Formats: sequence, C-alpha cells, structure tokens
Amino acid sequence: MQGPDRARAVGTLCWEGHFRDGRAPLACVVGEDWLLERDASGALGFVLWLNTMHHVLEHSSVQRLTL
Repeated sequence: MQGPDRARAVGTLCWEGHFRDGRAPLACVVGEDWLLERDASGALGFVLWLNTMHHVLEHSSVQRLTL
C-alpha cells in the first residue's frame, strides 16, 4: 500500500489583530511550518501545522496590553 501524497510548506507572515475600541493592533511576524496531504478522495488537508516563532512588532499594542 502506498502512502498519501504529502507536501511541506515553510513560510513567514505578518499577523494583526484589531480591537473594537480603537487601540493600536496587536501585530507580529509569525513563522509557520505546514505539512499537507491528499487523502484517497483527492481532498487536501492539514496533517501538522506549527507556529515556529513569533516576533512582536514595535508598533504593536501588546506592550500595553493588560489581561
């Protein structure tokens, strides 16, 4: 029996989350590593998804965030 078709994707993206009250957004650069595969029907799906790093950007409101 042959295993499923798999592919690995590695990348970096800029992520922002916005508040409804007008505060500056939460902003960071995120490293991601994805492992995808096709099942027997041909549908594409995630096998593994990792956030490998987070770097908070200087303008982000995370430094002023109170929990």
